Amino acid sequence: MTGYAKLRTEHTRLAILQLLDKAGSESNLPILRAALRELGYRPVSLRGELDWLAAQGLVNITDTVPAVISLTEHGAAVAGGADVVSGVARPLPGDR
Repeated sequence: MTGYAKLRTEHTRLAILQLLDKAGSESNLPILRAALRELGYRPVSLRGELDWLAAQGLVNITDTVPAVISLTEHGAAVAGGADVVSGVARPLPGDR
């Protein structure tokens, strides 16, 4: 993965966590996809990014259609910059 691709991926993951945090900790997949597009993020595989975040314990994903993604306590801490996870960008001061 190139340096740019790595940065894009890390910032996309942070954006997902921050969107969930602002949305009251939960959203469904279509709304999350639309919100990311509004911010200019177009991940190659949103579901792949969500699965990665779930494997890190940052989100939970339901098996419903559409899938509902919920932020974990650890995910909220990463979104706010209190916790650090390799592979997720750190928020800039005031970037919440």
